[in-house]
Amino acid sequence: MLPLQYRKGRVSTGVQLHEVAAAVEHDSLALRPHLTRVGNGAYLGTLRAVLRDSTGRALASLSSPLAVYYEMSPRLTAPLPTAGLPPGVYQVQVEAAAEREDIAPELVLASPPARSTLVVRLP
Repeated sequence: MLPLQYRKGRVSTGVQLHEVAAAVEHDSLALRPHLTRVGNGAYLGTLRAVLRDSTGRALASLSSPLAVYYEMSPRLTAPLPTAGLPPGVYQVQVEAAAEREDIAPELVLASPPARSTLVVRLP
């Protein structure tokens, strides 16, 4: 068996975020990021998103383990405040980072984080 470091030198991975869609659906923030794996190894990481109001205050957040082997567009949701959201402009910040709480760090291939920010308008 080859040493892990040698194999890491031959395997690379990463992820790109494309066309991230976000919408408020009833009592939840629904997020659908289009993810594309880069490189020849599986991308293992965590997808995080935060919904912020115009003052920058975090209103909702989500965190989900992620494994990307091919192109995918998962649907993720986060609960919104029980009082609901007033009409206005909100910002969603999305990040995919090559780190997982359930997998030893030395087993996750390093990769730079992928980030995207989008605006959600509520009438």
